[in-house]
Amino acid sequence: MKTTFLATLLLILGLGTGGESITIVVTHSTATVGVASASALAAVASGAKARIHIYLENDSDTVIYCRFGATATLNTGIRLAAAGTIGNRIVFTPVTGVPQVVLNCIASGASKTLLIATGIGN
Repeated sequence: MKTTFLATLLLILGLGTGGESITIVVTHSTATVGVASASALAAVASGAKARIHIYLENDSDTVIYCRFGATATLNTGIRLAAAGTIGNRIVFTPVTGVPQVVLNCIASGASKTLLIATGIGN
């Protein structure tokens, strides 16, 4: 039996044997982040399919801080640098772990945009 790199990667990620196709449904959204901690991405509902991918990108002119499953506070958690700079995006995959809990974010200024893409597999 010939094993391809893709088949091996799928097995490692727990996404299949490589013989079946995998469909990822991606949903794009935005969250407006302000000076108080607020939910940017809801937790996965009980009984719903798990997220297998999360992409976050800061599209604003100030730093945004986020925390999964906890209140966001400035200078703690995930730091997303201002748009156009290194560190303004982060990706969660099966290799890194994909949180299923709520994502709360905060910024030092009002009305800052966070771009979000989430993926659900078949």
